[in-house]
Amino acid sequence: MHSLADAIAAVRGDGRQRDTRCPAHQDGRASLSVGLGDAGRVLLRCHTGCSYSAIVEAAGLDPADLSPARPDRPRVQQWPIRDAAGTVRAIHERTDRPEGKRIIWRQSDGTMGLAGCKTSALPLYGTHLIASWPTDAPIAVCEGERATDALLHQRIPAVGTVTGASGLPSDDVLCVLAGRRVVLWPDADTPGRAHMERLALRLVALGIEPRVIDWADGPDGGDAADYRGDVRALIAAARPYVGTRSPEAAPASLTLTSIGDLLAEPDERVDWLVEGMVPAGGIVVMAGKPKAGKSTCVRSMALAIARGSMFLGRSCEEGAVWYFAFEGRRRDVRAHFRQLGARTSDPLRVFVGQAPRDVIQALDTLATRERPTAIVIDTMQRFLRAESTDDYAEMTTLLDHVIGIAQRSGAAIILLHHAGKADRASIDQVLGSTAITGSADSIILLSRGDRYRTIQTVQRVGDDLPETVILLDETTGCVQLGGSRADAERDVMARQLVEALQAADRPLTREEWLEAVEGRRQTKLDAFRIVSSGNRNVSSEGAGTRNNPRRYRVTRSDSGSPVPLKEWEPESSSSLLRPFPRESLSYSGSQVPTQDETPEPVSNVVPWPTMFSEPGCYCSALGDDAPCGYCDGCDREVAVAH
Repeated sequence: MHSLADAIAAVRGDGRQRDTRCPAHQDGRASLSVGLGDAGRVLLRCHTGCSYSAIVEAAGLDPADLSPARPDRPRVQQWPIRDAAGTVRAIHERTDRPEGKRIIWRQSDGTMGLAGCKTSALPLYGTHLIASWPTDAPIAVCEGERATDALLHQRIPAVGTVTGASGLPSDDVLCVLAGRRVVLWPDADTPGRAHMERLALRLVALGIEPRVIDWADGPDGGDAADYRGDVRALIAAARPYVGTRSPEAAPASLTLTSIGDLLAEPDERVDWLVEGMVPAGGIVVMAGKPKAGKSTCVRSMALAIARGSMFLGRSCEEGAVWYFAFEGRRRDVRAHFRQLGARTSDPLRVFVGQAPRDVIQALDTLATRERPTAIVIDTMQRFLRAESTDDYAEMTTLLDHVIGIAQRSGAAIILLHHAGKADRASIDQVLGSTAITGSADSIILLSRGDRYRTIQTVQRVGDDLPETVILLDETTGCVQLGGSRADAERDVMARQLVEALQAADRPLTREEWLEAVEGRRQTKLDAFRIVSSGNRNVSSEGAGTRNNPRRYRVTRSDSGSPVPLKEWEPESSSSLLRPFPRESLSYSGSQVPTQDETPEPVSNVVPWPTMFSEPGCYCSALGDDAPCGYCDGCDREVAVAH
């Protein structure tokens, strides 16, 4: 037997007694007998006289590990995280229940949480033991406490990171390894290998030259606790760290291409998944602040690709789509796809829930085998689990895995991400390191203002889409493009100018009229030209000279009162339809109408102010208190942009 833990597992498996070496004394032979009692309790007897408690303590076991298992009783494990002086800085706790596991952090006094302390600032698990090990002994660095304990129980020097695969200890924490022989033992999965890759880069920067264990035949997701071979031989065979490539894979020389050959190469043809917006096999980042409509837009895009239909007026290449909703609720995702008209025959597959620990490797394996056309990740941070999206090195490493998945599977990968709190221009809105925008072939930016939402793109290839109003069809849940933001601002300003003129108690000069409303002067001037150019409800008087300036007023009726605003007919109009609803259920940025809403058919909607241009069509409710109503003349619903 390799250890007492192995002996216990074997005894519980078949009930037969086993002999192994006693961990409580220098045992030159197998003097410890391990058996099973009538009640299922593990029995220990050292033939040299070591006590039961001494054996359990020396093996690092919890007495509960030797008691019979009870399915209805939760099993709690705690790992104290000590600094070099042996002081407990935090406690990592895991509770296993029939319904699943729960992992939490506690302070040294048992209080829940870490009181603002980051896991990157916590010592490595086992730091307090380093001083007791010979300076020339190799120290294995594992991911987590379980793998570390497995090596410590075999009297092998080992420490463990406590940040999880997505994080890294700080440089101050790693300095305890200075001057030591460090061997990195990665978990046998993509996140585990990426974790140790980033850790190796940090160690090299600190002047520490690590070695790395190659465990090609390790079980999927396995760690040092799962290794059943000669651990010391495996550690001794660790290779020097040389970067992301193994020594065998490193190129023997560099190959350069002459400028003539480079210029003679034919231009590569761009295949579009969404015409002019999403390149096939590319990386797309869709970013926006909360409730900007990211999930709403991307679900509409996903269904359009699955059907080969149109998205925002652009044709889509038909193909299988996978949609991963790592945040939000299942019922909301289901409700929105139902509203979009999704059918059981659509080639669209959905995952809703928390991302599993090995999600990157699992997605890589599955996508490479099944080769979907598009993969939507909602959201990127839930998928990558980065310790800090501001860390350029970390985000570059994690996004390299995403790029690799796209290259191996041929799928376009669309990552939903958040925008920062500050109002910044263009791609500077994207939260986190420039590694995010630098890795993307196309960046789709969604913004939400007081009156409407907008969309724009910044692309590596193709033409950028300028900031444009994006609209929601409340009946179908689909999105569509409206006019440009400039047109929208102009049309809203035109409405405000008419309201200001109607409220005035006298005719106004142009400057007085413009000063009556707030906004950019150029926008007001554009709106002024629309309102004042020959509309029958706005009249003017005066020669337009310095001494006799032109003055404007709303046309008066026979009774002397102003003509109602509903009869004003501007000559120009925008393509604005209905903006996103002001009140809707919102999870993770999605806009899903509540079940109590009964939206009117969008085919019956007249855009504002186009409705004024149709003879006999007069809106009966244009005030802020009643933004929508029915026209007296044509009985059609009116939507007003506020």
